Amino acid sequence: MLIVKVEARIEQYMEYLEKNAYQKYAGLDFEASEDGINWKKISIPAPWGSDYKCTSFRSEIPALKADKEDEAYFLQCLPNADSLMFLDDKPYGAFNLFHKKVRLPADGKKHSLRVEAYAGHPYFGCGPFECDTEKKVVNTGHVLDAFPNTFYGGCILKRNPAVYGLYYDVRALFGLAKELDSNKGIESLRKAAILKGLSKALNTISLRVTDDALEMQAAEARKMIRPLLEAKNGSTVPTAFIVGHAHIDHAWLWPIAETERKAARTFSNMLQLAREYPEFIFQQSQPCQLDIVKNQYPSVFAEVLEAYKKGQWEPNGGMWIEADCNIPSGESLVRQFLVGTQATREMFGDYQADTLWLPDVFGYAAALPQILKGCRISYFVTSKIGWNDTTHFPYDKFIWKGIDGTGVKTVFISSNIAGYNGNVNAHELIGRWNEIQHKEVQSATISSIGQGDGGGGTLRSDLEMARRFKDLEGAPRAQWTKVSDIMRAMFEEMGADSASLPVWQGELYLELHRGTYTSQAETKRYNRKIEFALRQAEWLLSMAALSEGKAYPHEQLTGIWKRFLTNQFHDIIPGSSMGKVYEEAEAEYRALTAEIEGLISHKGTKDTKEDENLIVVNDLNWERTELIKLPNSDYREVTVPSLGWTSLETKTPAPSAPPREPVFTFSKDHLETPFYTISFNDKAEITSLFDKRQGREYAQGPLNKFVFAEDVPIFWEAWDIDKDWREHIIEDSVVLLSSEVLENNAFCFVLQNTYKVGNASRLTQKIIFYAHNPRIDFKTHSDWHEKRRLLKTEFNTSIFTNNVRCEVQYGHLVRNTTENLPQDRARFEICAHKWISLEEADYGIALLNDCKYGHDVDGGRMRLSLLRSPLAPDPHADQGEHDFTYSLYPFAGSFVESGLIHAAYELNSPLKLVQNAPAGVNAKDFQKDYSFATLDNPAVIIESLKMAEDKSAAIVLRLYESLGTKAKAALTFNTALKKAEETDMLEGNGKALGVEGRGLSLEFRPFEIKTLKLILK
Repeated sequence: MLIVKVEARIEQYMEYLEKNAYQKYAGLDFEASEDGINWKKISIPAPWGSDYKCTSFRSEIPALKADKEDEAYFLQCLPNADSLMFLDDKPYGAFNLFHKKVRLPADGKKHSLRVEAYAGHPYFGCGPFECDTEKKVVNTGHVLDAFPNTFYGGCILKRNPAVYGLYYDVRALFGLAKELDSNKGIESLRKAAILKGLSKALNTISLRVTDDALEMQAAEARKMIRPLLEAKNGSTVPTAFIVGHAHIDHAWLWPIAETERKAARTFSNMLQLAREYPEFIFQQSQPCQLDIVKNQYPSVFAEVLEAYKKGQWEPNGGMWIEADCNIPSGESLVRQFLVGTQATREMFGDYQADTLWLPDVFGYAAALPQILKGCRISYFVTSKIGWNDTTHFPYDKFIWKGIDGTGVKTVFISSNIAGYNGNVNAHELIGRWNEIQHKEVQSATISSIGQGDGGGGTLRSDLEMARRFKDLEGAPRAQWTKVSDIMRAMFEEMGADSASLPVWQGELYLELHRGTYTSQAETKRYNRKIEFALRQAEWLLSMAALSEGKAYPHEQLTGIWKRFLTNQFHDIIPGSSMGKVYEEAEAEYRALTAEIEGLISHKGTKDTKEDENLIVVNDLNWERTELIKLPNSDYREVTVPSLGWTSLETKTPAPSAPPREPVFTFSKDHLETPFYTISFNDKAEITSLFDKRQGREYAQGPLNKFVFAEDVPIFWEAWDIDKDWREHIIEDSVVLLSSEVLENNAFCFVLQNTYKVGNASRLTQKIIFYAHNPRIDFKTHSDWHEKRRLLKTEFNTSIFTNNVRCEVQYGHLVRNTTENLPQDRARFEICAHKWISLEEADYGIALLNDCKYGHDVDGGRMRLSLLRSPLAPDPHADQGEHDFTYSLYPFAGSFVESGLIHAAYELNSPLKLVQNAPAGVNAKDFQKDYSFATLDNPAVIIESLKMAEDKSAAIVLRLYESLGTKAKAALTFNTALKKAEETDMLEGNGKALGVEGRGLSLEFRPFEIKTLKLILK
């Protein structure tokens, strides 16, 4: 019979074996330096560290030689921080909270040692009230009250192989026994056998012996329990596919400079393990980070290439960086794959990623499946939807279909056990399998094995345990496998064809982190503005290349895109990083804005004169008539052709625009415009918006009412808006200070209102009504100094509807605004891009914006989230000045007839007034009216126009159907077409299209994206 405390006794032996698995072989003396020049001898323990600095510790490794095959030496070093180990001035391994030993070469030679340790920096927590006292963050989960940190020295250890091996034997078996049922079934017999065998073997060991005596006893004990380890599974057992990984947030609670070091540390350690364990495979998912290592740590990159050749390094992830999928535009998401694929090919030859690996992203756009297919990505793996706060996602292995009907094979790694930071042990292997919801279509699990967020990667213990769980009776069969092979096995080789798999249609909405649609507003504004600036620059530079033969700046544009895409990382653009990250991101955005403008600006030195010709540029694919303001402050309505420009004489008024009388009538609370009859209350809110065209009232309550509320989420402060914010609205917190008419002329009426907001903020807003455009603009400047507050604008409309139409990448979604179902109640804050729309059968009203993303809708009431002010992890988030515009767009008829999508593009990309021809474009040609191309179907949008990546004379257009209906369109150019083909989004696999003189005919399915590669005569 087993003793009552058998499990406690086994745990006691495990602690003893772990403690004695290594013996000290030699001590080391250290010198330290913060600048790498001035070195001083230190006594252990040694204080060290200051903000954002690295300290190096150096010593010498004596000559080591292994006399036996299983003899091994290790450096144990305890800087109490993430540290990179250099051996003979080359990166060799790393130390952190989880990796405390690095195996040393036993080559009979002395080696110089240097350990570079990052001290950390100020930290203000991630949740409310954590930021009351500044602390120092060293790594994820490792926080100091203050500097100094402590260096505890280092020494050389010699492994005791029998003790070490017995420890992992016992750890594997005992962990398995704890997961097996004690009371019934075959499992109970297996559990009893394990406990009996372990107890008998361990009791042969004395807890008072060490070193050689313990080695002998451990070797005998290993022989006794070998049969327990050799017991194999039967034919029906799940497979646990395990993949080495280290999730490295490119910026979060640390700046990018520290991430660069994290990548070097993590990759060095993974290469160490790959050399020692030939079965180990490491999956590295972000080309951006490997590109950094290639440039800054070339010896590490050279080892990566060797590991890749051996099949132990898999550069499979798809995107340039693991990007947020809510905020970036559709074209930005395509470029993530285009740039990521190019970079991976440059580093590894012809390698093509086949899996989008996005474990930690805050929701997934409904256009993503089509983008994946267009970028040759067959599979998708995520984990974050396991964080839902309201519902449990119903599938683990499924087909995810996007808004156009394209499906992608998807695996959800459950987060309930360990998510994407997994380990190899019985609890996780068995627990993950037990969580699988539809075992009839899934006979395997996938586990990402390795410490992440702050990097680190797979542990030596994971590799030891995986060897024991390769086929151990009672547990899933664990095997290191490439992600590509895992996905093929799970979908193509293990039964359950796609037709039998469950299907999820539409977006993958994360029921958490809803505040990331709004936090760090300036970063989001730059993101939107640069997306449109790049769009226009690529078009103009392509015109220069086609018309004048000017070299297209491929390399410079790729460099710009890389820097821009990097800031779309899923903790940068969502607003969930520390303050220094945003200081650096916004400095980068300013530099990118200047560089883009420099690419297309004429380099002439002539000063602007009022009587010189001006050019008005239209980068959208439809003719536009728009109001512009001239340098002399006069207004002019200008019509500009599709994808073209027109010259504008400023010396005399244009014949088509003679002086006109004002067409607006205003009193204190009443305004008549050509479109509307409007009433205001004493807060300058619109209380009546009567559309003269339709004879309809749009206001049920105030329109453009500012809503100011306390905003203290339960935990993730910068990340979350909790539903009960509505219970904390602070009434009368927005006070009108002044209201004045700025302009009243034949073209527009501008009412400027200034408000005091909260305790310390101001907001100045120009409400602009147009004579020939039904759009109403709210051009806003805010000086924001609130803390833990949320500012929204509210439009309480008369529309009766149960859903809202929301623009997302390459199309739109219709979301419920009822609370009938739990998932509807969870969508109390939603992400949309340039517009949302409420509609009845024959009319509707839309809310447009030029840089905002967070919305909420309740029946006919729609709100736009303008500003937040969380204090963690950035106590200064969003403090200061902000500029943004949102617009109200009432429309008659159906959504298809509304012109809404064009109006939203026009708000975001207004006609551009320039004095000189863009760089490379013939100035003489630029004085003429010009249109590069036209489309005869307003449903089709040209989202991108650029020169081909293969540096040929071909031009690439990306178009999409925007209304959600089948469409035919004739695309016509200003010159004859020589050749046309439709390609994938990586500009390959082309299929010839029929050319008809200067154009071609196209057919689209709803929301279809097409990429065309064209050569003009």
